[in-house]
Amino acid sequence: MDSATSGLNMTVVGVTTVFIALALLLVVVTIMARIVGGPAKPEARGGAAAAPDRPAMAGASAADRDADLEQVAIAAYALHQAISVSVRGPEPASAWLRAGRQVQVLLRTGIHRTR
Repeated sequence: MDSATSGLNMTVVGVTTVFIALALLLVVVTIMARIVGGPAKPEARGGAAAAPDRPAMAGASAADRDADLEQVAIAAYALHQAISVSVRGPEPASAWLRAGRQVQVLLRTGIHRTR
């Protein structure tokens, strides 16, 4: 009975500690959001609804939009070419490494048995 009581006490202490830690984390995140300037809050429900965000190109013709999209695509490709990184493939494995891997595979599949 003593171990059951001890286990129950430990559970209550653990759950309480986690709850308090999460509450403190919530407070810290809320304070940081106010300091940094989190997302703007919408107006009150009784007030006028905020106008939906409209793209700046809403009045532009289709040809203008296509030209702008083409420029964006060219800029994105140029950025990709400037940042692209070549990655070398793995070095060829040594004979000892290949032999070790082969033994491991054979042991796991049951084909190779030790004495």
